Amino acid sequence: MIENKYLGKKIDLEELLSKHKIDVTLEQIKKMYNHHSKFYHNFAHIEHLLSIVEIDDDKLVIAILFHDIMFDVKCDSHEKASAEFFSTHCYGEHDFKSKVYDLIMATENIGYKGDSLTKEIIRVDRLILHKTDINSLLTWEHNIFSEHQYLPIKEYKKGRVAFLNRAFEETGNNTLLELRDIIAEKVYKIGFYPGSFNPFHIGHYNILMKSEKSFDKVVIGVGVNYDKKDIDKVEIPDMIKNREIVYYNGLITTAIQSLSEHGEVFVVRGLRNAYDLQHEEGLRNVIKDFLPDQEFVYYFCDKEYEHISSSLIRDIQSRGKTSVGFQMTKKYLLE
Repeated sequence: MIENKYLGKKIDLEELLSKHKIDVTLEQIKKMYNHHSKFYHNFAHIEHLLSIVEIDDDKLVIAILFHDIMFDVKCDSHEKASAEFFSTHCYGEHDFKSKVYDLIMATENIGYKGDSLTKEIIRVDRLILHKTDINSLLTWEHNIFSEHQYLPIKEYKKGRVAFLNRAFEETGNNTLLELRDIIAEKVYKIGFYPGSFNPFHIGHYNILMKSEKSFDKVVIGVGVNYDKKDIDKVEIPDMIKNREIVYYNGLITTAIQSLSEHGEVFVVRGLRNAYDLQHEEGLRNVIKDFLPDQEFVYYFCDKEYEHISSSLIRDIQSRGKTSVGFQMTKKYLLE
């Protein structure tokens, strides 16, 4: 149930899904919205929109519920994908289904003109752009930035500044220009987490999650030998595909220098025990021979990951029969 003070009622989404013969459960919808890569376009966002809508109409409610369900920052047509997803799973009346489809598609075009339902879904979907509280906009910006971690800082800044310029032209909201200037001038704190990651396992992910609490973003650096290994064959787990991943050959100094053009870079290293610390001291000294001012940050993994290493995983996989070895190590790998 979602409380809506403007309508003076609670919206029962499960009842509406059943009423209009939509064969997706609310739990399935929540799971799709709450994907690990979604920080703004998640189910909490949908709940908020449904709590502020001011027209009581099933078509509008369902359109809001489904309009971002296929959201993907790397896709320019997620509205179309969301509308198609709804259409595929709705077995209700044709007119209802057609109108919901049109309402979802209306969110794709900010200049779209239509009836009261169309105007209302566009209003609630774009309401954030009318906020004059800079703190609210900064929270929004943080979540949007988190969804775009895969982009290099320079590329993200360029696109975001252009978007806020267009949003200002649409709304006349001067606070958007304030936010634009903050983004344009911001010096980001960047963690750089390098390694061979062959394979990237749950211990690596534990370090990544710890380090992401300390920086604006963490870039994953994958060391490869261009002469022996095609980088297209490096397996990147789905869990980290929304992060920025760079490839380097040999010393990591070039990658560090490249990242330093767009922010303050700290090399992130993971430790399992004191022996790892001794090894890391040697790597640190080599890098500092070339980059004397380079800073390092070390994180100990949680105790349950201390015994896991990429070499252990490769060893188990090579000793068992192909399928057996990979099944045995599945518990150590990310999806």
